[in-house]
Amino acid sequence: MNSDISDDESDNLTSVERQRPSAVHLFAKKIPNSTNYQCNLCPNSKVISCGVGTNANIRRHLASQHGLTQLKSKSHPERHTLQIDSMRKRLYDSAAIAAIIMDGRPFGDFKKK
Repeated sequence: MNSDISDDESDNLTSVERQRPSAVHLFAKKIPNSTNYQCNLCPNSKVISCGVGTNANIRRHLASQHGLTQLKSKSHPERHTLQIDSMRKRLYDSAAIAAIIMDGRPFGDFKKK
């Protein structure tokens, strides 16, 4: 073999990929030897528990509680909720109940999709 590295040395080499630092660390501090983060923006320095190898919970906290939506994961798109006024909701509920009772429609016809 024409190499500068012997077979014994090549067995000892491992590739190390350095992950880029997360923007989360600008707003929260990782607690050493745990999977928890301490939020720097909360007045009481709230501690958020995260899973091993992920910081999704602290990202979600920073986005929902402090408006840092740029930290939200791309795999979890923002959901838009439509709200209707209570008068219209009562009207729709009455129509659904009437359809279920009088027309014998199944409940599944009125589930959210």
